[in-house]
Formats: sequence, C-alpha cells, structure tokens
Amino acid sequence: MIALLAAHQLRYELRAFWRTPQAVFFTVALPLVMLTVFATLNEDIDVPTFAGRSYAAFFVPGMLTFGVVSATYGNLAVRTVFRRETGQLKRLRATPLPAASYLAGAVANAVLVALSGSVAVLAVGRFRFDVALPGRWWLAGAVLLLAAICFSALGLACSTFIGRPEAADPTVFGTMLPVVFISNVFQAVPEDSSLARVSRLLPVRPTVDAIRAVYLDLPISRGGLAVIVLWAVVGALIAARRMRWAPS
Repeated sequence: MIALLAAHQLRYELRAFWRTPQAVFFTVALPLVMLTVFATLNEDIDVPTFAGRSYAAFFVPGMLTFGVVSATYGNLAVRTVFRRETGQLKRLRATPLPAASYLAGAVANAVLVALSGSVAVLAVGRFRFDVALPGRWWLAGAVLLLAAICFSALGLACSTFIGRPEAADPTVFGTMLPVVFISNVFQAVPEDSSLARVSRLLPVRPTVDAIRAVYLDLPISRGGLAVIVLWAVVGALIAARRMRWAPS
C-alpha cells in the first residue's frame, strides 16, 4: 500500500514539476545554458589536470554534478519549506497518505528530474562540443544515482533549518554555491590547497571526481564514495529527527 501511494505521489510530483516553467528552467535548462556558455568561452583551452582534454570535456562532469545538486538539494529544500509554511504538509498529514509515501514520491521525483537533466547535459556535450560519452556509462549512472539520493537527504535536512519561504532560496544558494565553486566543478582547484582539502570532506567534490574518473577510465576512489554515503546518512538522520509538518 505504501509503495502504491508513493507511486501515486510520484505521478503528482512529476506533473507539478513539469507544469512549472520556472522550476524546469532553473533545474534542467540552467545547467545546459551554463555548459554552452562556459564551454564556448573556453573552446580553445585544454585542461592539463584532466589528461590534457578540452575544457568542455572537463566541464561536462561538472555540470552533471551541478545539475544533480540543483535538482535534488535545491529543489527539495525550497519546495518542502514552501509546502510546510503554506500549510500543505499539515493538510497532507490529515489525509490517508502516509508520510513515508509522500517523502518517497518527493525524493523519487527529484532523483528522476536529476537523471533526466543528466541525459540532457550528456546530449549537449556530445552533439555540440563533441565530448565522448563515458565508456562505463552504467557506472557513471550509479554514481549520479547515489549522489542524487545523498543530496535529496541533505535537501530535506536543510529544509528543517529554514523557517520562512522567503529565506529558502537565499539559504539554499548560500550553502550550495560556495561548495560547488571550491569542488572542481567550474575550474580545477590546486590539489594541495586548503580549499581542496576542505572540499574532499564534502559530497560535491567526491561526486565530480568519480564522474571524471569514469571518463578517464580510472578507478573510482572508495574513500570518495564513502564520503557521499556518510553525508546521505547524516542528511537522512537530521531530516528524520527534525522534520515537521506544521508551519512555524
């Protein structure tokens, strides 16, 4: 019964998302725009730290990661705060829909949106900038799925610290963008720098490093995967402990 209701909630979430143009643009289209702009501006530049490959080849894994973070962490945190503070979650609690079914549907929607955005990034990289698809595409997909689950949990956890809808966007972008900028997403960060050491303890850097390792046909760091799993567990525990359904 819980799985059936979760599937029903997922269908609702998908319809609600794809019928909201602003959400579609900032979640799915924005990584494509950024990929096109940055890769075009740096079209003649090669990246020595990425086996001398083009900047576009370096940037595609970064945009895959950024798209997943935006679709899961950003989308879930903002939407959860809005629904809670407008009373939607409280009304849901008065219906027969179990909390587990609602959360499963919301997280599954965020994961599917993240993966669909990843397919779009791969397509633009392949046909616009001639970036080859990863040979072990199933491994790249597994890493992105793990990352999507991790950032979904962190998005739900983040929502519990935001008291007003007006504070949702600033809080999400204020916590997301600095981590993205220091995590090798947009440009290579010196490996011996303090920023690199900090970023390795956060889940964005291990995700983008794992995707790039797949592109270069290198082994994926087990330590990096452990960091992603650890943050997923931390996010889930915080969300489970602090999640509330009534407005502040």
